[in-house]
Amino acid sequence: MLSVQELTLDQIPLFKQFAYPNFRSKLHELVESPNHVVLRAMIFSQPAGLLIAYRNGPESNCEVESIFVAARFRNIGVATGLFQTLIGNSQASAQIQIRYFANQSEIAYLEQALNKVGFDPPHMHSIYYNSNLAALARASWIRRCKHSPELQILSWKHITEQQKKDLKEKRYFDYPEGLSPFIHEEVIQASASLILQRQDGAIMGWIIYHSYVENAVLCRSLFIAESLQDKGIGISMMGLSIVRMLDVNLSRAVFQVTSTNKRMLRIAEKMFMPYQTEQTEFRQALFIRQ
Repeated sequence: MLSVQELTLDQIPLFKQFAYPNFRSKLHELVESPNHVVLRAMIFSQPAGLLIAYRNGPESNCEVESIFVAARFRNIGVATGLFQTLIGNSQASAQIQIRYFANQSEIAYLEQALNKVGFDPPHMHSIYYNSNLAALARASWIRRCKHSPELQILSWKHITEQQKKDLKEKRYFDYPEGLSPFIHEEVIQASASLILQRQDGAIMGWIIYHSYVENAVLCRSLFIAESLQDKGIGISMMGLSIVRMLDVNLSRAVFQVTSTNKRMLRIAEKMFMPYQTEQTEFRQALFIRQ
């Protein structure tokens, strides 16, 4: 018999292995957090599955951060039960979101469960390009550098508090929140991440890398102010950042490009794929409360 309830502190040892690695050490904190929903599933008193979701307040949209079902309990309704309970526990959330890689072996079970509980059909959110840096560094475009003498490319570690304040307030230009350089600022790889600085000190662009695992980084944010776009500056910043990553003994870089950025997807195919790069589709599905 399937039982789905919120995880309690005393049950953490039974379900710790079901959480994604970066959540395992934080389960106590997540269980007690008012902004997290942590659900466990049991079948005849046997641990079967775990779901972790985040919402920034009781009426905020909800995001599934982790879901796992033990192999022997798949395709018998465990994931469906976890999602149904989440939907019931999140009545004030107008929307529930989940994002996941399309190359997971259990994707068929996941998408079947999403369909059963009323999620919209999944669609491609972005593509991840996982590149071998030593191979990528041999590309001819790496050494190209196109920017005016009035602009400097500097390491993120040189940014001042006033410059950060100006960026956060969007003093000089607007930019999409999804490309903000301040997302997960605590894990920015400062040597590889770069800023584009005007002579008067204004920051006009950036490329940001995050470090979650040893010897590898993830890039989700490359942005150049509209007045400076289509001049090859972004490519120059990327090339310089790759050289710097090799200097600090990083071996792999992953570049995320959203599905709506058609131009960058075309560029990525030409720039990354010939140089020992693997690409993986990242999907998104939404539950929209009627």
